[in-house]
Amino acid sequence: MIGPGAPARPAPSTPAAPGSSQPAGPDSSSPADPSSRPPAAVGPWPVLRGWPRSREHALLELDTAGGSRGAQWFARRADLQAAAADIPGAQVHGAVLLHPQGTDHRLPAMAARIEAGEQIVVHRPGRRAVLRGSGPGAPFTKVTRKRRAASAVQRHRAVAEVLGPSARLAQILDAGSDWFSLSALPGRTLLDLGTDQHVPAHLLATGWAALGSALAHLHTTGGQPPAGIEADHDARAEQATTMRWLDPVLHWQLLPDVDRPGIEDLLSPLTRQSPGQLGLLHRDLHDQQVLFDVDNDAGQVGLLDLDAAAWGEAALDVANVLTHLELRVRQQLLSVHRAAIAEQAFLTGLEPSATTMARVPAYRTAARLRLCAVYALRPRWRSLATRWFTEVHYWGAAPASQW
Repeated sequence: MIGPGAPARPAPSTPAAPGSSQPAGPDSSSPADPSSRPPAAVGPWPVLRGWPRSREHALLELDTAGGSRGAQWFARRADLQAAAADIPGAQVHGAVLLHPQGTDHRLPAMAARIEAGEQIVVHRPGRRAVLRGSGPGAPFTKVTRKRRAASAVQRHRAVAEVLGPSARLAQILDAGSDWFSLSALPGRTLLDLGTDQHVPAHLLATGWAALGSALAHLHTTGGQPPAGIEADHDARAEQATTMRWLDPVLHWQLLPDVDRPGIEDLLSPLTRQSPGQLGLLHRDLHDQQVLFDVDNDAGQVGLLDLDAAAWGEAALDVANVLTHLELRVRQQLLSVHRAAIAEQAFLTGLEPSATTMARVPAYRTAARLRLCAVYALRPRWRSLATRWFTEVHYWGAAPASQW
């Protein structure tokens, strides 16, 4: 953080006001050896997103004519060859291994779901996939690695029991050892409502206030985790998660080269300050994980992707929601005015405690750094991530409230 005794940081090479939004596009800069990092495209297919596994390995999702296709990038040729030998039908393109379209040997249930007529929504090779059938109201299927579905279902049901009628949740329709299917929920995402200028401000505010109210209910679960929630995610775990994203991305020079002590300094309040209010966390909450039906008189939101729920500081969820609003402004998807309406309504519905809000800046800084790394691995947004990262590193900790 900037202040007496803090290490000086170099000024941004291209100063930009926080919140400024220049058109974002593929990044033009590259390290000395482009093959030493995950590519922006594989042949004619652009990379949609990536997930670092280490400095030498990343998972990729490609946008192909046949739909989403999983791939893996390897820095070491020997690792690439070993993986190719282990995956029947895999193709090698430079340093990238292409999975056979619609299959994943570590997610065997995926092929069966595709044969049943479902289509891939997202595929993280060897880790998980989400598929959906055709037609309105078709259910979703989540495919996991072997014997991983039971714990995900357990977390989903634990969150459902805590939330009760305060939010709409998908029903688990069926499950196996490595997959489970979920009913579809009505409504549009809060991001979709925010970008639609035909949605009046009062309806947008109603949806965001309903999210705040539901999250307050989720966080107020007593002094210990409910049954079914085994994982703790404290400040040290959040710091480690942030660095798991940042370290490989910085190594690949997908973000500006910075001094690592400066990053550690930015993250230090997470573990240096006293913890805030504890509660049940969604842990990946943002405007695309929340549905709101403007025709629903009950004013409930629908919450998606509950299988990462954990026990930790309420400030983590709050910070993630607020930081994604900042991101949407930078992406030019939300105006500052509509983002401010959303934030105010969310905090009004949430009514966070003073101890929670005191911890939000530390978690917001971590969320900013993590999202910079996430979007650096989405080539469409890499230039945005570069500018944002430069600002975060130079200006220091994020405020509790942006607007």
